Amino acid sequence: MALETATNIDNSAFVIGGDHLTDFAAVIQQDASRSAVLESLTLMAKERVAVDTPVAGGSNTGDGTVTLFALAAGAAPQIGSYSLEVTNPNQGGVASAGTVTADGSNTGNGTSSTAVPGAAVEEGTYTIKCIEAITDGGRFEVITPSDKTLNDLLVGTAYTNSHLGSLTISDDTTDFAVGDFFTVVITIAHGSRFKLVDPDGKLVKDDIDLPGTAAGTVVFTAAGLTGTITDGATDFALGDSFALPVVAGSGKYIPYSSDKLGGGNEPIGIYMGTDDITAAALVAGDITAQLIMTGGSQVIINPDLLVFDDAGSLTSPVDNRGTVTDVLRTLGIWTNSVTQGNEFID
Repeated sequence: MALETATNIDNSAFVIGGDHLTDFAAVIQQDASRSAVLESLTLMAKERVAVDTPVAGGSNTGDGTVTLFALAAGAAPQIGSYSLEVTNPNQGGVASAGTVTADGSNTGNGTSSTAVPGAAVEEGTYTIKCIEAITDGGRFEVITPSDKTLNDLLVGTAYTNSHLGSLTISDDTTDFAVGDFFTVVITIAHGSRFKLVDPDGKLVKDDIDLPGTAAGTVVFTAAGLTGTITDGATDFALGDSFALPVVAGSGKYIPYSSDKLGGGNEPIGIYMGTDDITAAALVAGDITAQLIMTGGSQVIINPDLLVFDDAGSLTSPVDNRGTVTDVLRTLGIWTNSVTQGNEFID
């Protein structure tokens, strides 16, 4: 990009004083949805960051998707691949009622009711095993799918805890013997908890929860990114993941707007072409060899002639950099019309 001191541009009404630098080979990015002209003296920015299409992990069990992936308000995200990872496939899911099955080699011929899943229920197989034979009764230990031991179950007494509830094993004509056991199979549908990790492996957000409904969705917004996770026909499993690519933007000039993201809300220059650019030209493709004022030495411009293409004003905030006026001053462009000595006065 060639930067030169411009002295031959007819900008007397706009540039009040100082020497300004102009990019004579600027490229203004195509805008396929453009419907209005781009006026001369429009405040410009550059596309610095963009997002690409999310990619599902090659070994994913679940066939859900991530869509509507886009930049969000706040500080621009880091360039690189963010990762969405399933940390708890059962979070928020709906557990089935557990059918209790007696082992075929049991000595006792007692039976069991159906188990009602509790708030802490785990997906998988619970084992209920007799550890103490009692006449017309028995004591059973209860082991979770993750091999945790819960409180004991007594024959004839309703069993309830945070895992299983309303479960009763009943005695029959032959008492239970030590080692007799029952199994309870629990399935959990839908749901899942995800975490978002940045390209350096740093945790960004760890509580992105899908609801326990078929085709349920959750919108996540963090680290300057947003997207929608949708449950599929096959539920997610622990370790399922999505790569969320954040890439460098085109680096081309785009009209500034306080509502834009990825660099579009950071002023970097002023379009100095003597002609407006038609909407049709911007829809058709990039506009090359354009003039952009990129800074200067104590350049003073007439703020009344500065054009804001969309949202924004000189007082609009720019992320952690003050206002538009402040950012222009760091470029050497002042929006003041009166000078007093070496000081510029608003």
